[in-house]
Amino acid sequence: MKNSNLAIVSVSEFQGKESEPDKNGLNPVYLTPICGVIPNRNVIAGTVAQNTGLEIGKSYLVKWSRLEDDEEYGAQFGYTKVSEVNDQMMIINSEASLGAGRLLDAENMSKSSVSTTNTTVAESQGG
Repeated sequence: MKNSNLAIVSVSEFQGKESEPDKNGLNPVYLTPICGVIPNRNVIAGTVAQNTGLEIGKSYLVKWSRLEDDEEYGAQFGYTKVSEVNDQMMIINSEASLGAGRLLDAENMSKSSVSTTNTTVAESQGG
């Protein structure tokens, strides 16, 4: 088990009711998992997305990692862009190794409870 994973995500502008631009005037973005698992903390600030190199309307292979928990906001995750994904066959082939795209419950996940295989994704771990 590990606290980071690879996934392919598509990036879109977040359209939530309380969505507001960040301090730099950039709207938050929503990461939709296409292949692999990502935490359900998948709305990130527009500035964070820009600094990571994620553009709205594109798909990327990303690596996400669990960061230190925040006292106010709980579980925190960081994303690193590995590469842009333009090839549909890459997505099809990646699904075989990463599994179908899905979200993990970040609040109920232990700090080391994530695996990339289709059959061993631990969405929560009792204590």
